[in-house]
Amino acid sequence: MLARGGGSFEELAGFNDEAVARAIAAAPVPVVSAVGHETDFTIADFVADLRAPTPSAAAELVAPDSDALARRFEQLRAAMERCTREAVRNGQSQLAYLQRSPLFREPQARVQELAQQIDDTAEQLARLVSDHVAEQRRRLETSRSSLREHRPDQVLRMRRQELGGLRERLLRGGDQALDTLRGRLEQAGNLLRVLGPQSTLARGYSITRTMEGEIVRSVAQAPAGTALRTQVADGEIRSRVAE
Repeated sequence: MLARGGGSFEELAGFNDEAVARAIAAAPVPVVSAVGHETDFTIADFVADLRAPTPSAAAELVAPDSDALARRFEQLRAAMERCTREAVRNGQSQLAYLQRSPLFREPQARVQELAQQIDDTAEQLARLVSDHVAEQRRRLETSRSSLREHRPDQVLRMRRQELGGLRERLLRGGDQALDTLRGRLEQAGNLLRVLGPQSTLARGYSITRTMEGEIVRSVAQAPAGTALRTQVADGEIRSRVAE
């Protein structure tokens, strides 16, 4: 960084020198020019990577607030944690609703519906993690130029490690939530297989319907001459009411 307080034209002449200008242009690292006051301009200002109006302003440009960056990372981590917990709570609520609903009427359809909800939750978590990682990478790239004067290689390496650790925790938490939901889905499926209509028929029960498909619950529904279909475990029996 080139920095000097204000001065006369003669005092700033060194920064108007061709050799100085060529050295600044050929410098392998970014150069910030803060020569003179805000109204002073030199050739060094035009060849430098960045011009600051005063030396104090230049210091602020090349030294960002690390506490603010840390607070932002913490805010993002907390937001991701809240999103993950909310997704798990939603899954639990949906599973509880499924357990209270009339599952035994259409067991296979209900199980497929819950499986689809789990897949949607997994997709949302993966997209959320991907968007968060992309945003953090963009911020790191934006901050790279201002961190060069403070060992940017070490700072960036530290930020990447923090980002990698956060991503691993998020993915691990999402996997655990999905494993829990899948376990409950498997339990619900087992319960449906035990209490479903087919298991009931296998125990010796049967279901009698009219030819139109209406379940017969009363003798009043089947007067003499009514054609009936009786479902048992291994097939269907057709009959007609005699009396």
